[in-house]
Amino acid sequence: MLVSCRRAPEDDIHLPEPHSLRPHLSDGILHCVTHAYGGTGLRAGYRDHFYAADTDPEMKAALYHGLFAIHRRERGRHGGPDMIMYELTALGRNVARGEAETYPRFG
Repeated sequence: MLVSCRRAPEDDIHLPEPHSLRPHLSDGILHCVTHAYGGTGLRAGYRDHFYAADTDPEMKAALYHGLFAIHRRERGRHGGPDMIMYELTALGRNVARGEAETYPRFG
């Protein structure tokens, strides 16, 4: 049985290039950003938050770069007394999109 198919380049989906801020970010910061975004695979983009200690140096640096905002200061949730919730900013989401290895599924 012969099966044929045609490529439709107008329907191609292109992943964004790595964000211009990427070279200035440590691997630890990129890990935090992509983790908050839901990873870099097919589930990328399904979330936008990350719980971490308020003393975490990577999160302090990510806050400095404007990648996260403090969302909730309810201490004692999700692992320890110093844990707080950080939420990705628009800039943080853009950086995370540039790290995606596959196009995320939506819906």
